[in-house]
Amino acid sequence: MDDGSRVPFARSYEKTHPPRLHVVFLDRKSPDAVSRENGDWVTEPDPLATASTGFRLSATLRSKPSVTSSVVVPPNYACMPHTFAFWGAPGGLGGTRGFAGPDVTIRLAMLRSPFYDKLYVAGIQVGTAPPRYVLGDASSVPPAHWLTVDSQGGEGGAGLAGTDGMDGAPGAPGCPGQAGFPGWSGSDGRAGGDGGSGGRITIVVPEDRPLLANLVDGRSWGGTGGSGGSGGKGGRGGMGGQGLFDANNQPCAGGTDGVSGHDGATGLSGGPGAPGLRSIVVAHPKDLFDAQAPPGLAGLLERPQREP
Repeated sequence: MDDGSRVPFARSYEKTHPPRLHVVFLDRKSPDAVSRENGDWVTEPDPLATASTGFRLSATLRSKPSVTSSVVVPPNYACMPHTFAFWGAPGGLGGTRGFAGPDVTIRLAMLRSPFYDKLYVAGIQVGTAPPRYVLGDASSVPPAHWLTVDSQGGEGGAGLAGTDGMDGAPGAPGCPGQAGFPGWSGSDGRAGGDGGSGGRITIVVPEDRPLLANLVDGRSWGGTGGSGGSGGKGGRGGMGGQGLFDANNQPCAGGTDGVSGHDGATGLSGGPGAPGLRSIVVAHPKDLFDAQAPPGLAGLLERPQREP
């Protein structure tokens, strides 16, 4: 204030105790974030977009535009995810094999930004999809296993269930009655499909910094096998035939019921998929990232880098 005192801008409003100043009195703007009425900012989610600029925020008093201020907030990457998992599609019903895990390429470099002398930049690309970038302050990142990347094969499809056995036919009436016919056995369930193989993990690092590969814990897992189909139920034995009367008009014994068929066995589970390969590729720094690198990354690559 004019007398040198400071009054904070309140973020909440109470009618009974209205604040002297409130954030709604401010016109807040930024090319890197969107202001919210409660005083928060929704920041640009792409870390490369602000790697060279930081978050440029400005606030102006609506009633007196000459009262304005700007600040550049350095980006902080501690909250970025460091664990990534990808899966192949599961096999279909009928015991088909699971699909292989996707191939994943991780490109790693140590660059320099206006805010960090040593900045790790990792591009994680799954198949031919556009890469996802993760940044980190090299001074606070552990020397190994900064990123964990899994590529797992899909689960094998479940085996088909066996068919149920038919019931046995009833015995014919007679003196004595005929025995019922045995039920048919259910068929065995079909085997489940094997799991898909793990995807290939490729780590690309600069030729002058091969140890950067230690920052990635690349894991390639085979998918689990599909469950075997359940066996079909055995058919019930036929009912024994009704006993009739003999020549002396004496009742005859009825026929015995037929035995039920056996239940089919459960199909075998599919086997696990094989793990994928892991390889390390050493490349020239200029060839490390794709030629069509996003502008934020291109700006970092163009900055002069300090010697390690």
